[in-house]
Amino acid sequence: MIRGLITKINGRNSRRQRVFLEVRPDGIAWAASGGDIGFLECSSAKREQELSAAVDQHGWADAPTTLILPLDQYQVFQLERP
Repeated sequence: MIRGLITKINGRNSRRQRVFLEVRPDGIAWAASGGDIGFLECSSAKREQELSAAVDQHGWADAPTTLILPLDQYQVFQLERP
């Protein structure tokens, strides 16, 4: 289901692969426009090393990337207009 949605959004004929990353406390979840999905289990100290290895393994160098934050990592505040 997720693979189909990502492929539909980005198109199968696109030559440039797009990567979506969610940085979580227990690792990094990822999805690529080709329909690939996965999870890199790692501590925060090893995130850079694991992500670098994934970039080399999957050929994500220079790929457009979208970073998605988990719900507990951001807040929205509504303010009244003066």
